[in-house]
Amino acid sequence: MRRMRDDDAQSIDLALPLDMAAAQLHEICNQITTLRAYTELAQEMTDDDAGVTQYLQNMTHSMDDLENMLREVLCVAREDPATYETREEGREPDDLVQTVEEVVECLRPRIVRKEICVDLTVRPRKLEIESGKGPWIRRILYNLVDNAVAVSPSGGRVDILCKWNSCCDLLYISVEDEGPGIPEDMREAVFRPFITTKPNGTGLGLFLARRMARERLNGELCLHSNGDAGTSFVLSLPSGVLAQSQPHKTSCCTLQGN
Repeated sequence: MRRMRDDDAQSIDLALPLDMAAAQLHEICNQITTLRAYTELAQEMTDDDAGVTQYLQNMTHSMDDLENMLREVLCVAREDPATYETREEGREPDDLVQTVEEVVECLRPRIVRKEICVDLTVRPRKLEIESGKGPWIRRILYNLVDNAVAVSPSGGRVDILCKWNSCCDLLYISVEDEGPGIPEDMREAVFRPFITTKPNGTGLGLFLARRMARERLNGELCLHSNGDAGTSFVLSLPSGVLAQSQPHKTSCCTLQGN
């Protein structure tokens, strides 16, 4: 019996770093997909020097992110999972609008190919995120927006709403698509690992997004769907993710039109 308990303890000790490594590897796959898409678009734009330059710059940013993620995996292997948060301390707060725009920019090749219109509404307009929290919000949103673009029809629309609710002391970020919706009996299943409806999907995106929301941001990720048209994923975060209180003002903009 003693041996079984030791073996169980060893499995538990390994579970967290292995899960974290799996999460990072999933994000690395996302970055590789983005790089491939930018490369394909750049090759089609040989007559547009400005466009090619922009896409190559985006590829450079993605490679920077990829390198950082690989370094994080190495930190996990050295049993130092807190290194990432320590490295972020002391940085300037992240602007939430800019964070969303960066996510959309990373996904622009797929958005352009499907002629998706992405609309962003922020209430209030100026919301700053603690520097150590911004990267996790960015990763969660990447998965949510990526899914929304994937399931929406060509020429469709994706709505992103960021709203601070002072009564609940919560920040809500929702991503709504125009896809086929999710049946009621599948609404919790989509958050389980390796459950996917995509031909080449890993089934880890939503699972990791919810896990990051809960474990890194003390928040929650849920979905609302009528089952036959459209789904809205809602990320709710406590006030601790905000750098400071912000004035209440609404801003609306279109990030990508047809």
